[in-house]
Amino acid sequence: MATSQAASNVASPVSWPSLDLPSSTIGDADEEDPPLQFLEYMKKMERFRAHYSGIHGVVLLLQTSLAMVIVSLLVCMALWKAEEGDLGDESSQTLEIIRFVAAVCAFVVSFCAFLAHAIYILSEIVLLYLQAAILLLTAVTAAFMWMGGIQVDNTVLKFILVGINILFSGMSLLAFVIAAVAWKVTNSYKEEIMRRFVLE
Repeated sequence: MATSQAASNVASPVSWPSLDLPSSTIGDADEEDPPLQFLEYMKKMERFRAHYSGIHGVVLLLQTSLAMVIVSLLVCMALWKAEEGDLGDESSQTLEIIRFVAAVCAFVVSFCAFLAHAIYILSEIVLLYLQAAILLLTAVTAAFMWMGGIQVDNTVLKFILVGINILFSGMSLLAFVIAAVAWKVTNSYKEEIMRRFVLE
């Protein structure tokens, strides 16, 4: 009797308590949480802005250095011509004044932009406007330096003028392109965040 009861207890299945899992854990396991996606997009945009901010700081420093070199070169040329007694006619003096003023303005704008960016970390749209102004001043300086460089008789000085002119113009154009690309990329991040997490 006792043997048959023990055998029946062994043979009978054990009843475990049922585990009722929520259905959301099964169907939505592969779906990402929208707040997490929002944070991920914001982190990507902030990483891009931090990376771009460092690059543009270096670019502004290079622009300031090149503008200072050009201003110094123009001052040395003016002193050298004054020592030689070759001041030129009125038109050449006007060209020299215009290119010197444009070069000084380019230096001042580049230096102020570099200081402001180092202290406050300027936004992409502000940097784009500043680079447009620097590019305009660079174009004026380059045009008048080119016209003045043609009139220089010294071959070495002419090569130096042309080389620095090309370098300064290329740097300003590259800085403007970088600022425009950064502004476009940042806007695309903002539009994507608005479309996916605000407007929906």
